[in-house]
Amino acid sequence: MGRLDPHGETRFGASQMQQLVADVELLLTLAKAGAEHRGLIRLRSMAERCAEQHGELVFIGV
Repeated sequence: MGRLDPHGETRFGASQMQQLVADVELLLTLAKAGAEHRGLIRLRSMAERCAEQHGELVFIGV
């Protein structure tokens, strides 16, 4: 997740989902209970689905 551009658009393809899931798993060990934890769970779910369906995730900065 170190590749995320906070001001632009970042795309993760299906081939990058395994690393994204690993990054999210690490962050889950540090996340506070509540919204932060739930958001990471949702992100992990989306990444796993994208990997299965050969999709991509797009993050858009501010």
